[in-house]
Amino acid sequence: VGLYLLAFILFSISILLSPNNKDAIFSEGIRFTLCICIPIFLSMASISNIQIFHRVCLVISLCCFVIGIVYGFLFVSGKLILDDFYNMSYGYALLFPTMYFIYRGSSFYLLLGFLLFLFMLLCGSRGPLVPVLLFFIWKSAIRGGTKTKMIFFCVIVILILLFPLILNILDNIGFDSRTLYLFLNGEIGNDSNRSELHSVIMQKIELSPFWGYGVFGDRFFLDGGYCHNIFIELFVDFGVFLPILIILLFLFYYWCNLKHLSNLDFDWIFLLGLMSCIPLLVSSSYLIDFRFFLFLGTLSYYVKHKKKFIASKNITAKN
Repeated sequence: VGLYLLAFILFSISILLSPNNKDAIFSEGIRFTLCICIPIFLSMASISNIQIFHRVCLVISLCCFVIGIVYGFLFVSGKLILDDFYNMSYGYALLFPTMYFIYRGSSFYLLLGFLLFLFMLLCGSRGPLVPVLLFFIWKSAIRGGTKTKMIFFCVIVILILLFPLILNILDNIGFDSRTLYLFLNGEIGNDSNRSELHSVIMQKIELSPFWGYGVFGDRFFLDGGYCHNIFIELFVDFGVFLPILIILLFLFYYWCNLKHLSNLDFDWIFLLGLMSCIPLLVSSSYLIDFRFFLFLGTLSYYVKHKKKFIASKNITAKN
């Protein structure tokens, strides 16, 4: 009740502060924030056993693997005709199962994750590739043992050497992939005109740096679009200083409460953090992205059960 009351207060203040936000609040705010994102946060924060949730995650990931592979083969073979030569939603739909297979860590699940990553590269957009690569580096090069680190190093060297050849072979056989096209033409850093959106919003932030324009404030300035960057969106919504203060307090609070977690539990949080926050730097909006609220709900779950996880870690350390 308290969370919904807070959302109602924020929406009301935003409409009073900037009446132009009303349309976006009634459409996106009610449909996504209230009906999808907040329920996901509350559900995650309220679960009693994280292991049950992991079993569900594994089943969901395996189902997504089957669907994703079938879709990918149809796309690559040319039997699935689309208006564009990539599918942004496809890559983001496979983001969680790909990272979750890496999290599981066994050779079998790593193979499944590699296949999904390959199809994300061929059929999807660039955004989801970054958190997958970062998490793979974390699990292999940082968390892994000496043998794992050596294998990781060899794989990276081989991929770097063979990648240009693979790109040219795919290009020569006529396969169209937007991500591969950007690699081949040296445009992988192309921001797809996001800098123009940021420029418009930054001008608005300069006019109201202290209070902002309320939640969904960017929608009116961008004709229904959004910033494609969580920090710029926070600044235009709430001003510059309040979000920075809240972010610092947020990091300090959760660090103090979660620093005693085991490596496996920390890796789970790190997975969700990469999966939700990295894409928000280049796409989507924190007000409508369920992954972000899943991450926040998971943090709340671990804080709620802090003593249980500290005790479990101590028992493991003694043994």
